[in-house]
Amino acid sequence: MAATTKSELAAQLRALQKSLAREKAKSARLKKKLTEALEQQTATGEILRVISQSQTDVQPVFDTIVKSAVRLCDALFSALFQFDGELIRQVAQHNFTPEALEEVRRIYPARPSRAHGSARAILERAVVHIPDVTRDADYLHQDLTRAVGFRSGLFVPMLRDSDPVGVIMVARAESGPFSESEIELLKTFADQAVIAIENVRLFNETREALERQTATAEILKVISSSPTDTQPVFDAIVRNATSLCEGMYANVFRYDGELLHYVASHGWPPELLQVLLNSYPVLPNRLRVAGRVILEKRAVRLEDTRSDPDYDPDLARALEYRRILGIPMLREGNVIGVITVGWAAPGPIQQRHEDLLKTFADQAVIAIENVRLFNETKEALAQQTATAEILRVIGGSVTDTQPVFDAIVKNCRVLFKGSGVVLRLVRDGRLHAQASTGEALDSFPIDRESAVGVCVLEARTIHLPDLEVAAAKFPLIRQLGLKMGYRSGVYAPLLRGGTAIGTIAVLRSEVGAFADKEVALLNTFADQAVIAIENVRLFNETKEALERQTATAEILKVIASSPSDVQPVFDIIGELAERLCAANVSVVSRFDGELIQLVALHGVAQEGVEAVRGAFPMRSNDETVTARAFRNRSVVHIPDVLADPLYQTKDAARAGGYRGCLGVPMVREGQVIGVIFVARTTPGYFADTQVELLKTFADQAVIAIENVRLFKEL
Repeated sequence: MAATTKSELAAQLRALQKSLAREKAKSARLKKKLTEALEQQTATGEILRVISQSQTDVQPVFDTIVKSAVRLCDALFSALFQFDGELIRQVAQHNFTPEALEEVRRIYPARPSRAHGSARAILERAVVHIPDVTRDADYLHQDLTRAVGFRSGLFVPMLRDSDPVGVIMVARAESGPFSESEIELLKTFADQAVIAIENVRLFNETREALERQTATAEILKVISSSPTDTQPVFDAIVRNATSLCEGMYANVFRYDGELLHYVASHGWPPELLQVLLNSYPVLPNRLRVAGRVILEKRAVRLEDTRSDPDYDPDLARALEYRRILGIPMLREGNVIGVITVGWAAPGPIQQRHEDLLKTFADQAVIAIENVRLFNETKEALAQQTATAEILRVIGGSVTDTQPVFDAIVKNCRVLFKGSGVVLRLVRDGRLHAQASTGEALDSFPIDRESAVGVCVLEARTIHLPDLEVAAAKFPLIRQLGLKMGYRSGVYAPLLRGGTAIGTIAVLRSEVGAFADKEVALLNTFADQAVIAIENVRLFNETKEALERQTATAEILKVIASSPSDVQPVFDIIGELAERLCAANVSVVSRFDGELIQLVALHGVAQEGVEAVRGAFPMRSNDETVTARAFRNRSVVHIPDVLADPLYQTKDAARAGGYRGCLGVPMVREGQVIGVIFVARTTPGYFADTQVELLKTFADQAVIAIENVRLFKEL
């Protein structure tokens, strides 16, 4: 073999040196990518932490996003815009010069157009990438470009259910494209901004609902404690109306059929209040919103007193307000009073404010009616005492209707002179006794065999002066009335939205008609029962919404604190799913590519743990709720697995002690990667709100899995 020459050795050395240089460059590039990915992961984790800590305010989230965008995209500056469906407004920025801020204030708020990148992203609902704004024919705001000093920009829309709610943008001083990783990073920031907006919206809606519930409960309490005087009720109404509507003032007026009379107000300085007092009483006219409400018998919105040709300009200037909402207090279709709220600035009036005032108006009418009845006769006084007692129970029983039902039945017995009283509610297509003075059938079907059934079907009061005669038409009366010694009766429906949700029946031992005022009183009690039911429903919905919001925030917090381990997320999801769905069992499972594996188990009694664990790992073609959810890629809801002929792990179900089951898949890019399963010991379906809650948990589980996967890849 010929010896290697010196020149050949030199060539080999040079080749090795070049190869080493290439490897070093490749290593540097990989190291740079790893550093960038880690920084991006850290930034998204930081934003998630801010989201979990800012349930009432999106601004800290927006500020964190724009700062992170500038740093991670090596940008000159960043801004975040919100879109309300009509106008775009800049709500956060980082690294803007004073000149740039001045130019932004000149341009925004603005309507969407192709003239600048943020508006274009709103219109197109897609990422807008402008490598050089000076070469973009549609980009018209070159003054802003020069003031801010940028050449290239990236604009990513914030989408909620495919609708744009804002834009995140970053810009650089030099022209050139942004990288794919930078575009994906801004998309992630946009998704997080939408999550923050939704969190704050849900939190504020829950808080507002709770405030409204508190206000209505307070007014009901005042009503119950003021049976002879409406003034405290009106004072409570104007105080709460001013606060909850964020208004300048609120007024209550009474209408006697001829003149409008001032009766209460809140928010007026003494000198302005005197101007108002001096202008009443007055004939209803179009010069004032209260007069228009009387004339039109409906709610009246006035968005600007100065632009309305009919409104009294002198009164508006003297009292310093621009926008007014007026709501009628209606009794039997006739206006007996008006509630008004005013604001100093002109503008649109929110529907939630109108709805709130309508509730207050209804409560004001109740107060007026209560006092009228109280002052009519001594008998009316006894009736008013009863209704006040029930209202007190309503005010003190926001979580339980039973005390209200018991109070209604007790007072009916007193006021109807020893009669039999039964309050029933509609449930599962049958009438169920909830409260009574004696014996009553626990439940029976809703049909035309009974007077109470017709009361529900036709949503009207049934009055039977002689039950013996009525038995020919309503055979069940013999069992429901005659057999117990009753000879006459009246049945009032509990009406909600025109539909009967229950009844109150009053039965007497004597034949004879009930007086009109007695029938009216019974209907009043029925209305109060509905108020109690609605109060409890609203309170429970508010509490459940707050619990769901707290749960999602808690899971987000665990996700943010566990970037490298998904197990804590599965554990908290299983725990919360069991508690918030009122379940007895919760199981979280994952698909490993071949089998479905158990990853979290909650609620199973010790003797059933092994049976449930023994069902795993399971195949995707098994006939279980979890496997079906995996195969179908959709929610699987079985009211009773023991009655399901295809369900194959009945032994595990019996050992685990569950019947009604629900499975919700975790879906990533169209593929099921896991399932959340909950079950109860009793048959039946889970509520729609609970299904939606588990869907949210499933989405959060997917986020956690993706976070950990990305973290481990990095």
